[in-house]
Amino acid sequence: MSNADVIIEILEQEGVEYLLGFPNNRLFNSAASHSIRPIIARTERVAINMADAYTRMNNGRKFGVVAVQDGPGIEASFGAVAQAYGDNTPILMLPGAHAPLMQDYDPQFIASRSFRDITKMAGLINDGRTIPRKFEMAFSALKNPKSGPVLLETAANLLWGQAEAELIPEYTSPGRYSSMADESDVERIFEALLEAKRPVIIAGQGVLYAEAWHELKELAELLQIPVTTTLLGKSAYPETHELALGTAG
Repeated sequence: MSNADVIIEILEQEGVEYLLGFPNNRLFNSAASHSIRPIIARTERVAINMADAYTRMNNGRKFGVVAVQDGPGIEASFGAVAQAYGDNTPILMLPGAHAPLMQDYDPQFIASRSFRDITKMAGLINDGRTIPRKFEMAFSALKNPKSGPVLLETAANLLWGQAEAELIPEYTSPGRYSSMADESDVERIFEALLEAKRPVIIAGQGVLYAEAWHELKELAELLQIPVTTTLLGKSAYPETHELALGTAG
């Protein structure tokens, strides 16, 4: 079993259905021999946009995963990942990386350094024994707020190498953790809504990720408050409803 197979089996445990991207990346070979369907896009940016859409369609319950090659592949991905970061979309980027002996030589592009400002987490895997722990950190970051892209680059020679199965710890899927507003804050907000003369609810994409659109509709109808959504929150409230104001700019 290769280290790439170890990664693909972790993705299977997390319910990943598709591996999007643009070759060459050893993960596509492993995915094809497992239950994950590889989908090759025309460019890296298109693959990332597809992953972004997949995550949104599933309200963050499932994540789009993208694999690209080291060097030009991940370099061409920068703009699309930056867009996902700006939209707080949790996607998983799995680029290859240069072999460890070459990583400190200029002008090698090391994604885990260059993408830190546009990802929630950016890590580098040079040792197969750290694969499970690095992916536990990655999926914990994906599953829990604040949402955003996560990047794990793996040395290309490691992906093609054989796994030392007896030395690799077992993978444990991280949980999801939800936060709750203080009851006194909720009461204060509710009182403000009742006392407001011209209240308007502005609903964002948090409603979609929380799958709370029914509760939003119930609240708006109960208090007869019109609702507008942000661009990212579009479809959180039915736009044909009499209280709908459409999408805010």
